[in-house]
Amino acid sequence: MSLAYNEFIQNILDTRDRFGVPEGEYKERHHVIPRCLGGNDDESNLIDLYAREHYEAHRLLAQENPYNKGLQFAWWTMSRCTTVRGNERYIPTPEEYEEARIAFVSCMKGDNNPMRHHVFTDEERKKLSERAIEIFTGRTHSEETKKKMSEASKDKPKSEDHKQALKDARKRYFDNGGKTWCDGKHLSDEHKKKIGDANRGRKPVICRPVKCLETGEVFESVTDAHKKTGLGEETIRRSCKLERITKFNLSFRYITENK
Repeated sequence: MSLAYNEFIQNILDTRDRFGVPEGEYKERHHVIPRCLGGNDDESNLIDLYAREHYEAHRLLAQENPYNKGLQFAWWTMSRCTTVRGNERYIPTPEEYEEARIAFVSCMKGDNNPMRHHVFTDEERKKLSERAIEIFTGRTHSEETKKKMSEASKDKPKSEDHKQALKDARKRYFDNGGKTWCDGKHLSDEHKKKIGDANRGRKPVICRPVKCLETGEVFESVTDAHKKTGLGEETIRRSCKLERITKFNLSFRYITENK
């Protein structure tokens, strides 16, 4: 770390104690030496910062370590912050967001991108396929999405086979008195049992807030963290449960009621 970042932290320590933000005022805990650079969770390596100070600290760290993907990702994530659970997070300006985005993209170009030369194994392809099925099976479209899909298909040319299939479907519909194949259908006891067995033991999904330890950002859920950081949901869950650090040197924890 160069002198600029060290001076920034030292100026704060000269002004107030390490944990000197007054009680009741919004603060964010910061690792003076980031864990991706060998820092730890000892009190001597922690400091409470105001939201704007925390953002500035990560900006300096990223600019002074332009090829460190973890620090670039942390700065970019903080630059994408809006409002989180009523906290008084610092909201970057459009110029600050663009500055962080350009730095992150530059850091991830070419061979620096961890997925650039990655060849998926059959096992990985299978997991991706299963995940896609899990996500999209049973999904319903909003009225807006349906409208867009309808407009997109209006001028799309249809083959003769497609046209004939549509005609046959309409004929079956009207021949059946305007009923579809499932109207009035009753499930057999065997079918009901299969559905019951498939759902037995499933726990209801409970969304828990998640916190990134490096940036201090709090997300409504794992899905929210996935959307705002770009990391996979399963990656974030494993970090929370197994206390792992992700490939971008970020770690996440669930926030419980008693914390």
